[in-house]
Amino acid sequence: MIKFENECVGCPTGMGCLGSGCPHSHVPYMYCDKCGDEVEKLYDTCEGQLCEECAGSDKEDYTVIDEDNVCNFTSYEEYDEYDYADLAYEMKRDERWEEDHG
Repeated sequence: MIKFENECVGCPTGMGCLGSGCPHSHVPYMYCDKCGDEVEKLYDTCEGQLCEECAGSDKEDYTVIDEDNVCNFTSYEEYDEYDYADLAYEMKRDERWEEDHG
């Protein structure tokens, strides 16, 4: 299973926020569908996306999912019901307005 997390780093005011275009807004994490462990690569099997141990001896028959091709196996929309990067931007914008205008 591939999950995307928002790891907003809170860019300085002068840089501005890229919102959903920021590479930190959709960071992929890969978890084995069978054991649930977070792993660096998965195997795309008929039983799901499995880690090396759970894929077993047939792993050479499966497509490897790693950080280079993870986006080919899922879409952001499957996991993001709301764009948290844009929400973070709006919250920071409001905080800055409050600081400037009291």
